[in-house]
Amino acid sequence: MKCVCGSGLKEIRTDLDFFDGSVVVRNVKAFYCPECKEELFDSKEGDRLTEQVSKLDFVRPFESRKKIAKVGNSYAIPVSKEIAEYMQVKKGGEIRVKVQSPKRLIVDFA
Repeated sequence: MKCVCGSGLKEIRTDLDFFDGSVVVRNVKAFYCPECKEELFDSKEGDRLTEQVSKLDFVRPFESRKKIAKVGNSYAIPVSKEIAEYMQVKKGGEIRVKVQSPKRLIVDFA
């Protein structure tokens, strides 16, 4: 099987996360392109994943939009009181920040 870039694809097993990592489907059959660094799925595997994930009754307790603030030479994202209380976040607590892509930032509260 070939990628759209023309390189050969390698069959792999991978893990996929949904709902910002709250649900992980392990050992998913995929095809990896060493040139593009992309993981591709055939329609059969895609249908299987869609069916599995659509059965989940997953409720997101909080979602909000915030403006980015500038504090000194840094930027800050405010966390609402409700979210802070739900996640048991305290002033001075630590977080881990992971850049997943140019438009996706994952924050884990320690």
